[in-house]
Amino acid sequence: MLRNRHQDIEISEDKPFANDKLEREEHAVNFERIVSLYGETGCVMALNGLWGTGKTTFVKMLMQDMKNKGFKPLYFNAWTNDFVSDPLVALLSEIKGLNADERKYTNLLACGAKIVVDVTAGIANHMMKAVTGVDARPTAMGLANTFKAQIDNYAGQKKAFEDFKKALQEYVVDNTGEDKPVVFFIDELDRCNPRFAVQVLERVKHLFDIPNIVFVLIINKEQLYHAICGYYGSVNIDAENYLRRFVDIEYQLPEADKEKYYALLYQEYELDDIFESTFRNKDNLRQDKDYFKTLMCYLIRYSDLDLRSIDKFVAYTRLMLQTFGIQERYHSGILVLLSYIRIADNQLFEQIRTHQLKPLELIEKLDVSLAGIIQKINNANAYPYGDIMSALAQMAYAYDPELVNGEFQGMLMHSDLHNIHIKDFNDSIVRASKDYQMSKETMNVVFEHIGLMRTVKI
Repeated sequence: MLRNRHQDIEISEDKPFANDKLEREEHAVNFERIVSLYGETGCVMALNGLWGTGKTTFVKMLMQDMKNKGFKPLYFNAWTNDFVSDPLVALLSEIKGLNADERKYTNLLACGAKIVVDVTAGIANHMMKAVTGVDARPTAMGLANTFKAQIDNYAGQKKAFEDFKKALQEYVVDNTGEDKPVVFFIDELDRCNPRFAVQVLERVKHLFDIPNIVFVLIINKEQLYHAICGYYGSVNIDAENYLRRFVDIEYQLPEADKEKYYALLYQEYELDDIFESTFRNKDNLRQDKDYFKTLMCYLIRYSDLDLRSIDKFVAYTRLMLQTFGIQERYHSGILVLLSYIRIADNQLFEQIRTHQLKPLELIEKLDVSLAGIIQKINNANAYPYGDIMSALAQMAYAYDPELVNGEFQGMLMHSDLHNIHIKDFNDSIVRASKDYQMSKETMNVVFEHIGLMRTVKI
């Protein structure tokens, strides 16, 4: 798989938010205030945001900023560690990073081991009984003795939990300052397997509910709901209320400015360099660059692409542009629109690339696929509508130049389109056929370039 040019943001130790292009430093300040406010009592926070919105990058900057201010933040990636049988083992491993008294840490591990061993033994016995029908514990016990043993085991487990929390509290207190609790970030909880995700929640709530430690769950809440339902094997579980049992405070990470992010990517991918040549600087081809940049901005502004998908959109478009010779016309409307469709609706992209659709089917599918964008533009009464229609018309005409004939125009007028304005679209097709003087041979060349990219994944 190709790795694109856009790399992880460098985080400076002295100025963690120096490269914060999404302007989120003020949210870090607010977040730190909340942590300090609840630090003495301890709590569980949820930092919620959709996938691909830059949560992890924000947290890395935040952690460095906290270190600079005297906090001792810890980080645990649940997704890369969900192979562990009990998350308590992994969490205790991360806590060692506090570098406190070795004697206290050893005592903490000993208390934790009693809990893990008791639970593991119980699971092993349950599995043995399920498979063989035989209880792995001594079968000669009478019912009364068995019940007494269970009471004793419960009392032992309860004491083990109390001993663990006491040992943890003694260990943590050495690593806290005034208004500066230990802050434990747990990332990617919504991506790991459902069993492990629920186990992490249970362990954090029941074992780490002590003063001077704040847990921060970095999550896509909706996705974590699915994991909870998956664990319990039912979509009827009220996952939202279930999660509230574990989370004391929810902090919603505001959406980033997608246009600013696109402007950053445009510079980092050096797209201007693609257009800069003696030939392309001529007036009749300057529109390649201007239309390309404007159309891409509109698609990003009015679409639902997250930051990660925007990055892929820009990266793929840049790679496709590089397949053109220095004096070849890009036909920016077609290339940008097809690049967007590949990221947002790959099934439709493949149908276009392999010419599976009849012309009217193509337009009907575009009407559905781009519905959200067109509706937002119409609701805002925004001028980008004409540019979007122009790009759609160019691509449709490139797909089949016969679209301009009267027979098809009549079919289109009687089609059931919900978002594309038929008359505007027809007029745009006619303009595409005249203004660009597109021939079927020219369009074959364009689609050859698209075909060159069919095996590229970003």
